[in-house]
Amino acid sequence: MLDIAVARKYAKALFEVSLREGNADRISSDLHSLLELRDSDPSFMAFLVSPEVATDPKHEFIGAVFEPRLDPMVIGFLRLLVDKGRIVNLPSICEVFQILSEEHRGLVRAQVISVTPISASQETKLKQELGRLSGKEVILESKLDPSILGGIIVHLGDKIIDRSVRGGLKSLNHHLMEQSTATN
Repeated sequence: MLDIAVARKYAKALFEVSLREGNADRISSDLHSLLELRDSDPSFMAFLVSPEVATDPKHEFIGAVFEPRLDPMVIGFLRLLVDKGRIVNLPSICEVFQILSEEHRGLVRAQVISVTPISASQETKLKQELGRLSGKEVILESKLDPSILGGIIVHLGDKIIDRSVRGGLKSLNHHLMEQSTATN
């Protein structure tokens, strides 16, 4: 929980400054690139978070590797995270920044979990319904999970809509247990 609180604090500050400077889209793109780099080459994050490496070599690394490619605001932000010992929070900060950016543009991310892939028409209908519920344009991500047995589970912001067979069975079990204890 502390990691998320730290990520929110830093992401919000960076987002507000980037809005003021008019380069929020560029910053968002640069942060996305950093996440892709982390995924393709974890050694760069290992170096930056290593307690055995002093601050100056980390600053030099950031300058040598990223200055030609990233916005100066992102370079300064990375150096700030190194100085504050918060570079380990970079992935979470990038993700929270992305959410703030999407919210600002009237978008919301939703994840639909199903046993089998949903069809294009189901996806369209689901996006429309979730858009109506949230009042925002929906970015839908799909995930397959055979353990739900059937139906779907939708994560929309902090809401969970469980229309899975597994969820229905759990609900039925809970209801039967309540009735059993009420009659005893």
